[in-house]
Amino acid sequence: MTASHAGGVARTACFLILALLLPLCFACSEEPQRPDAYGDQAAAAESARPRPRPLPDEAIRGFARQAERAVERLGKGAAVSALVVDLGTGDLLFAHEADRALVPASNMKLLTGGVFLAVFGPEHQLSTRFVADGEIDGAGRLDGDLIVVGGGDPSLSRSLFGDDPEQAIDAIAAKLESRGLRAVSGRLLADGRLFSGPATGPNWPNDGPESRYLAEVSALVYNDNRCQIECRVEEGRSRVGVRPDVGYVSVTDRLDLAERQNIVVSRGRDDNRFTVSGSIVARSTYDADVSIHDGDLYYVTALARALETRGIEVGGVGRVEPDRVLPERPALLDFVARARRSLTTMLTESQNLYAELFFRLIGAELVGEGSFGGGSRALSGWLEQRGILAADSVIADGSGLSRDNRLSAAQIVALLDLMQRDRAAEAFRGALAQPGHDGTLHGRMKSLDGRLFAKTGTLNQTSALSGYLQIGPDRWAAFSILCNDCLVGRARSVQDEICQALALIEP
Repeated sequence: MTASHAGGVARTACFLILALLLPLCFACSEEPQRPDAYGDQAAAAESARPRPRPLPDEAIRGFARQAERAVERLGKGAAVSALVVDLGTGDLLFAHEADRALVPASNMKLLTGGVFLAVFGPEHQLSTRFVADGEIDGAGRLDGDLIVVGGGDPSLSRSLFGDDPEQAIDAIAAKLESRGLRAVSGRLLADGRLFSGPATGPNWPNDGPESRYLAEVSALVYNDNRCQIECRVEEGRSRVGVRPDVGYVSVTDRLDLAERQNIVVSRGRDDNRFTVSGSIVARSTYDADVSIHDGDLYYVTALARALETRGIEVGGVGRVEPDRVLPERPALLDFVARARRSLTTMLTESQNLYAELFFRLIGAELVGEGSFGGGSRALSGWLEQRGILAADSVIADGSGLSRDNRLSAAQIVALLDLMQRDRAAEAFRGALAQPGHDGTLHGRMKSLDGRLFAKTGTLNQTSALSGYLQIGPDRWAAFSILCNDCLVGRARSVQDEICQALALIEP
């Protein structure tokens, strides 16, 4: 629907069109799942809240005309799906091919994060269990293996634990030492069986396996499944190193000194042998944040090094056999971390690995399969039950890296409306990026700080922006603007213009 259409219909007609676009929000009575006690309180609070007065017709028509003109500047070759809704009244404020399914890029993370919060709740904790498969004698020596059971927790990272990844893994070693562990006669084994299938997603960008944005998915995660390759020039020669240096990767230095710098870091798809090639300028430094292969083994290798630093001997590292049965005894240590903190990083910073972890956890919970396929079936089924899934929808991964994903602006706004009425509403909205704050909206629309909460999305010739904008006291609009086959910078300026125009509407 174009601006002229939107401006020429009465508010009643707008509501009917919106009901067709968003069957969940305005045509279904089913509410998101909540604990009964909370559900009663939420329903009472929602019914007691006074319904805001509709926005003036002229204000809606003026905004819709301005939004349509902005979209037209993308050119005829661009594909756009856009929708803006007043959540207080249900009024349709603007629509442009709102039900057209396009590549959502990282706006896919809105679905992943929203469904995760709705399924698990905002206070959910992620657990990593340390199980002793043997007896521990009076001297603290474990006669057997120490098995680390992964639960999809990414908290042992620089982004969540400070800028020192060694400190993060040492915190686990310290907790095990405090439990009386002094030696492990067997091995430190990774149990990543919660997840299955390929570690990278379908139709992801072909940027090389070392790309920091394409980290492999694993049930055990240390340092975001990354390391840093450090390049220096000392005494007239190049020097390369790795941080954290836990003995997991090797680095070959093939750098030449030159007047112009051009450094390439690469590794094989199924190994951790990095090569640094190209040229480096004297007295310069260069750091590359790169992803590693096999996060489960990375975790136990780093932990073994941390334990040995504390004087706790370990007989080696490895992974559990696929059919190994864990002993039925309390864990030596159950390390838990709040998922909400990682989810905020996922939405604010657009952290791809975290999104894929949550995607697989949803799959493991709802369909019993923590894989890309399991996550896809779980999210699709959850959305279908609530009337959000369309016939042309495609959910290929949780991060939006895959170009196979297809969603419409109407579906995303339906999800935003659903989450606005969920028990996790504040947690969800508060986890989104805000203008002027750390995150993907840091340099955009700073005048809307405190009013705009949104998720960006970027792939080659693809840009998306969806979220909430406060348009009055306790009054919110939900919007989604998906742009394909266009220049990213131009699409962002269009998205910003629409949001800034929406912010000027006066109730």
